[in-house]
Amino acid sequence: MNSKNDYKHIGFIFLFLFYGQLYASAANLKTTVDEIVRPLLEFRPQSALVVGVIKNGEQHIYSYGQLSYENTQPPDAGTVFEIGSLTKAFTGILFSEMVLSGEVGLDDPIQMYLPDTVNAPTWGDRAITLHDLAKHSSGLPRLPDNIHSADPENPYADYTVQQLYDYLISATLNFEPGTQVLYSNLGSGLLGHLLAVRAGTDYDSLLHTRVLAPLEMVDTAITFTPSMLSRLSPGYKMDGLPCKNWDLPEAVAGAGAIRSTMNDMMKFLSANLGMRETTIQNAIDFSQQLHLRENNPIDNTTLLGWDGMTIPIDDLPCIWKNGQTGGYRSFIGFQREQQIGIVAIVNQAVEELDYVGVDIFMSLAGLTPVTIPFPKYPQEVRLNASIFDTYVGRYQLTPDLILTITRENDYFIAQLTGQSKFRLFPESEILFFAKAFDLKISFHEDENGKVAYLTLHQNGEHRANRMESSANEYYQHMK
Repeated sequence: MNSKNDYKHIGFIFLFLFYGQLYASAANLKTTVDEIVRPLLEFRPQSALVVGVIKNGEQHIYSYGQLSYENTQPPDAGTVFEIGSLTKAFTGILFSEMVLSGEVGLDDPIQMYLPDTVNAPTWGDRAITLHDLAKHSSGLPRLPDNIHSADPENPYADYTVQQLYDYLISATLNFEPGTQVLYSNLGSGLLGHLLAVRAGTDYDSLLHTRVLAPLEMVDTAITFTPSMLSRLSPGYKMDGLPCKNWDLPEAVAGAGAIRSTMNDMMKFLSANLGMRETTIQNAIDFSQQLHLRENNPIDNTTLLGWDGMTIPIDDLPCIWKNGQTGGYRSFIGFQREQQIGIVAIVNQAVEELDYVGVDIFMSLAGLTPVTIPFPKYPQEVRLNASIFDTYVGRYQLTPDLILTITRENDYFIAQLTGQSKFRLFPESEILFFAKAFDLKISFHEDENGKVAYLTLHQNGEHRANRMESSANEYYQHMK
């Protein structure tokens, strides 16, 4: 066993065993991820779901489902999704980069970067700081009360910087800044805008120059490029209805405007794990630190744009963030000490993706997943779409509250006065249920066989008489 050929054979066997173990480990990882995502795919069988994981220095991307209801091709690492509030982590890194460069200070009052005509709200002598905005401790509400969108399906599209300023002038804080946490899209959007003001540009340009370009995230943007649009997986609401893409302009962009791909999000994840050489590594590290301030009791719970949590088993620390728009859900979680991380994005506005993300993270850490059960709906039956037409019309619940029933292609739709549309699913020919919330609707005929009223089953039973005797009369009314 001392010849050169013997050593070659030993080396070959070692390499075979080594790569064989790697292959087996990768195969086991895929089997684990497949099993964890299976309930979500059963829950939303026509979803486009992409999962990226990092473990043992290796990156793996797994794709599931189909691009859209109409396109049965599977998504891939280049498929484009909205990532919603994951944008806040980018804003936190951008803020960190500008703090480290000396352009802004952690404790700079936001008044420093507002026009002289705009007086920011305060709590006595305590002013809101940039740090407060980044940690959701400003006392500002989740959203301003002057968002009145012309299109409820794209609710932020026409919200202007001037409207943001108008709100700040009249705003009242919910508590003294720095003493509590109240999740605020308003605060995150304001932070992004004020950083752009300080840099003399807009948030979109600043984000690209300071964060996306250094990370070589070439497929990540606020405004779709033609290439991104061609690879976009369309989004769907919680109840499965198609949803418009959300456009978040300058005033709120820092809270949730980014669109990206799994290829790019894996670059982002690996950089946050310290695995990728980049000129902004110090800013990434800074964003993941607590930055304790004197007399701020909440400083040990929130990071700059990130959420921090402890997995209940073994007190495993994890940095994470989730996001949602009208038709998408996203999750990112990682642990630097063990060099493990996960990103998951789906083209459905379903919070259950977070369960999937946490379970995959726990499996990467060698822990037993929690396996939170998914909601159970009644068995859906197939009906000819023409049956829906017999129910189309307006039904009066109260003098000021009308429930409108329509059919849009093969979708059966309900809409209460002043509220968004939601989809109904048939449990039988006369009984329908919603997936967006706990609600059922049954239809009832009169002695002549015509639909006369419906019953809304939610917190009791509520009768609503039909205002037209047929779908034809309804459509005539709507002309």
